[in-house]
Formats: sequence, C-alpha cells, structure tokens
Amino acid sequence: MSAPDSVPVELNDQGAEVHPSFGVMTVHRVSMGGHDGGAQLFDSDVRHNHFVTLAVREASRKRNLSRDWIHPTGPPLVEIAMSYAQWGQAISSFGIGEGTPVTITRNGDGEVGQVPHPPRLAQSLAEVKDAAGKSTEEIVAALAEVTRLFEEKAGRKDLADALRRLQSTVDNAPKNMDFAARKLSDHAENVVAKATADIEAAVMAAARRVEAGGSDELPAATVLKLGEPSE
Repeated sequence: MSAPDSVPVELNDQGAEVHPSFGVMTVHRVSMGGHDGGAQLFDSDVRHNHFVTLAVREASRKRNLSRDWIHPTGPPLVEIAMSYAQWGQAISSFGIGEGTPVTITRNGDGEVGQVPHPPRLAQSLAEVKDAAGKSTEEIVAALAEVTRLFEEKAGRKDLADALRRLQSTVDNAPKNMDFAARKLSDHAENVVAKATADIEAAVMAAARRVEAGGSDELPAATVLKLGEPSE
C-alpha cells in the first residue's frame, strides 16, 4: 500500500491550522434516566442506563503562548455507543476476532436512526420452540405413515422400513432439540455475563466517586481517560 499524497496545512478565518488529517477523539460516560427504559445498543439484549460514547471530530491547531492549542471543529464525523462490557472488550482485544459490536449513533450525514429493541434472546427461544415443533411434526408424520401401511395391510418389508424411519425420527428428536436448547443456554449465559460486566463497572465507578468524596450518582456526561470506563 503506497503512502497517500501530502496535503498542505491551511489557515482558517481564526488563524488556526486546519488539515483533513487533523482530528480529536472524545470518550464520554453517559447516564440516562430510568423512566425511558435506557438505551438500546446493538448486540445487547438489555437496555442500558449507563454506557460509553466515542466521537471523532475534525480538529484545528493554533499556536499561542508557546504551545499548541487543539480544538474540535464541527459535528462528529462518527459517533458510537457501547455498553461497559463492549468498551472493555474493545480496549482489551486488539486484533482479535472480527471486531467489537458497537452502535453507530451519528455519521457524516447526522444522527442515525435506531432499530427497535426485540431482544435476540426471544429469537433463540423461538428457535427452540421451532425445533421442538418440527421434531413433533416429523414424529407425527412418521407415525401416520406406519398407521397407513398397517391399515392397508402393506407388505412386511414396507412396514419394517416405515417403523425404522419412525424409530430414527424419535431417536433424532432429542438431539435436534438439545442442540437448540444448548444454543439458548449459551445465549442466556452471554446475556448474563454482559449484564454482570455492566453492573460491576457501574458499581466500581460509584464506589470510586464516593471514596473521592463525590456523589454516587453517575454524571450525565463525564470525559473518561482512555481505557478507564469507570473512573
């Protein structure tokens, strides 16, 4: 991959340097009131009253008093929201996997509309129900075939083949339902683990503020140090 062409730095109306590559990133901890149910975040089955946002904006740089002053300019180029669990995963898994799920709340075109909040756990439950229903239907169909052959006084071979199919269907039913049930169990454990991580982060944040003589209430938007979502 070749290096991009150099672009000269320019001065804006305020005498500050601007350049397409100049940017700043801000990370905030956000607290929402409980009356609205909390934020709905991508890949999370629970709503969140406390979460982390990360925004990237273009920036300007101005020299004054023998130092550089850097300020954000304009609205966010992109803004994302993360649960505490997602934030922890993002900063502790560099280069691992396909990336951490996040919720895009703003892009270059403005605010991004959010999807409704049907928990994915509900889909896992539906899949277990579907597996059970499908297995039952297959057993009923196999039994109906045996009954039909018996009533029609079918040959011994045909009846034996139908009985073997019925037996195979009955034997496979628990396996099919067990697979769906295990997936449901894994999903439920994942939901609990993520919720536990969020609760622990919120409790630790409150404890640290109390120790420092502050309030145990989460502020509406507190800038975080990178890597410390619960300061």
